[in-house]
Amino acid sequence: MSDAGLQAGPAPPQPQVTNSRSIDPENSPGSSPKDALSTDPPDGGKGWIVVFGSALALFSTTGIINAYGFFQSFYMDVLLSSSSSTTISLIGAVQICLVYAGGPVTGKIFDAHGLNVLLPLGSFLVVLALMLVSLCQQNRPYQFFLVQGVLSGVGNCMIFTPSVAVVGHWFKRRRGYALGIIISGSSLGGVVYPIMLRLLQKKLGFAWAVRIAGFVTLACLIVAILTVKTRLPTDRSKNAITLTQLFDVHGFRDSRYTLATMASFLYFYALFIPYFYIEESAEFNGVPISLSPYLLAIINGCGIPARIIPGILGDRFGVLQMLIPSTIVSGALVLALWLPARGDAPIILFSALYGLFSSSFVSMLPAYIATITPVENFGARLGTLYFFVAIACLVGTPTAGAFIQPSFTQKRLDNLIVFTGVLLLMSAVLIGLAHIVSLRKQRSHTAQNGDSVISRL
Repeated sequence: MSDAGLQAGPAPPQPQVTNSRSIDPENSPGSSPKDALSTDPPDGGKGWIVVFGSALALFSTTGIINAYGFFQSFYMDVLLSSSSSTTISLIGAVQICLVYAGGPVTGKIFDAHGLNVLLPLGSFLVVLALMLVSLCQQNRPYQFFLVQGVLSGVGNCMIFTPSVAVVGHWFKRRRGYALGIIISGSSLGGVVYPIMLRLLQKKLGFAWAVRIAGFVTLACLIVAILTVKTRLPTDRSKNAITLTQLFDVHGFRDSRYTLATMASFLYFYALFIPYFYIEESAEFNGVPISLSPYLLAIINGCGIPARIIPGILGDRFGVLQMLIPSTIVSGALVLALWLPARGDAPIILFSALYGLFSSSFVSMLPAYIATITPVENFGARLGTLYFFVAIACLVGTPTAGAFIQPSFTQKRLDNLIVFTGVLLLMSAVLIGLAHIVSLRKQRSHTAQNGDSVISRL
């Protein structure tokens, strides 16, 4: 999924310590009480160990979500051959949906309790889900849905949100850079896991391939639990979670936020369609079966620099200056390169370029919302936007499956590709409109300040 990619929870606040009874510092090895109560992030040092652990956590969890194209292909051909592609896509879509939809809740739990509950419990659920997938019976889609869709999705959400939010404890000036490294872990996992699963499946069978992947995931998550630590005290006063803390509908009074939400819905509706169907479409268009399984790894691999570089450039040139071009290029690549692609070279080229440009939106979106939202409302507004993103992820790939039913044909595949490209370009238009509104607001604000100065003179 891509890595099924993104910052599902807001960076945790840094509370003022006014009462030692209501705020309990989390015991963290190697951290002194003075360090724990400091509100000035070190921007390095032990923080890089936390970054390593968080990247490893995402590598072994959302990395598997990004590798769902392997499962999609194998289920359609073997394990769930009697089920529709829409049903099979729904399994992966539910995973992605739960990561985004549960982010606001797990973010509040993280604020109140730190990592003591979320990371160990989430790790247990993810590993358990993988082991249970290896035991699911052929042509029993409900078993895969409950285990790989729901159970794994909940576990992934418990890991993803704190792994991202903990960066706020350790970084401020270099926070975007650190986040880019962490989120790139999911892209790297999307490279390693599909190749590993494919090779193991050929040698040992599907069941043992998934079990070995489960053991690899277990090892990575144990390291993550030992290295990912909070620095700031937790705030037990945040135990109560109210609806108004999770959602902020007042944000829609700002047309920029409304346009960004609409753009996000359309973008995420289409984003994962190539991840799920690139292998099937490649084999249909003559790509050798020895090569097609690596296309998903190419998409995810090229997404690694796209998670890091745009954040650095966005800090320098502006978020929208990076977000708009990458969104336009993503849609143009689908229509101009994937649609007419026949044979090895054009499909490989599309996979590389799509992974490079499409991943930017995932990492840049929270940064843009932060620029148009008051700090005290950022978490709720980001959670509200991600609620719509979750819906888009839930229905996007199953809708794609409906396009190619009841069987794969070139016309149905072309219709799906056009649908995907148009949605991405419509998203770019909406983001562009948000940019226009932002420019007008800036000009109006500048003019008002100028008139105010003149009147005082």
